[in-house]
Amino acid sequence: MLMTVKNLTLEEFKKHCSDELELVVSGENALQLTSNGKVMAIINPAQSGDIAGTLADVIGSGCGIEYAPGFDPDAPACDPDEWEAVR
Repeated sequence: MLMTVKNLTLEEFKKHCSDELELVVSGENALQLTSNGKVMAIINPAQSGDIAGTLADVIGSGCGIEYAPGFDPDAPACDPDEWEAVR
């Protein structure tokens, strides 16, 4: 089935939000929301792999980050002798 893009004003979307989102979830439509003739948002159905899960799945996801050789993330950004507040 080919998905169509449906253009709606924000006012139309507000009136029929639940119905329109059901069509997006079903894969029948994508929505393009406009205000004063300008596109404000495009709503597409989520792909099955796009949803990360719970917040617990995301926390700690930076574990195992490797830094460039010689880079110390805990080191000051500049030499403390250059700080105005130290003078």
